[in-house]
Amino acid sequence: MGILNPEFDETLFKEERMVLLNLFFAYCVRALKIDGTYSCIFTNSREKHGIETTGACDFSDKKIFVYCKNRGFADILRTVAHELVHVSHHEEGIFLSKELHFSSEAEDDATKKAGELLSAFGQVVGFNKIYEGKR
Repeated sequence: MGILNPEFDETLFKEERMVLLNLFFAYCVRALKIDGTYSCIFTNSREKHGIETTGACDFSDKKIFVYCKNRGFADILRTVAHELVHVSHHEEGIFLSKELHFSSEAEDDATKKAGELLSAFGQVVGFNKIYEGKR
């Protein structure tokens, strides 16, 4: 099973949210049957990590980047799940090209599964824990 090595400024999230982030990451890793170990970097800077949208994966360094600035907590969790679906695709040998990324079946699958994972997790921990305001 995959492991989360979070990297973020403690001021980004309250302690309860950091616990939920770790639980959600583990929940997704189990559900998606991810084997590798990945770091998840939560940041308020797109430029620093080369993020063009709300999330990105670097498969060679086994890192997931999640942009957090001015975003709701549920949206951040959904991005984590979306990027982890891409990790599972990568482990299954499904590779995305940057040119085809936004119009691919893999992208549609990641979007769909991310919503399903977030909804299922909300049923476990309580929707009020994940749908409360920003970070």
